[in-house]
Amino acid sequence: MARNVPRGFKLQGSYVENPEDPDGQVLNTTDASLSLGFTRSLSDHFYLLLEGELTEVQVNGVPQPGMTDQRAQAKLALRF
Repeated sequence: MARNVPRGFKLQGSYVENPEDPDGQVLNTTDASLSLGFTRSLSDHFYLLLEGELTEVQVNGVPQPGMTDQRAQAKLALRF
């Protein structure tokens, strides 16, 4: 089954298992990030960008609520 994704949408994901600390020690954490973005042309000279990202940290497979990170941004840009 094919899905039609509207033009301008972007979906990205990343996964990092057992990263190292600055001293080279392997940590027992897992980081998973998901981001979603949308770009829309408003006119010949302006466009709108909306983005959001969610990162969840797990230690030994257990989500860590205080370590979840969320980010959102909106930009109005000039094209020339």
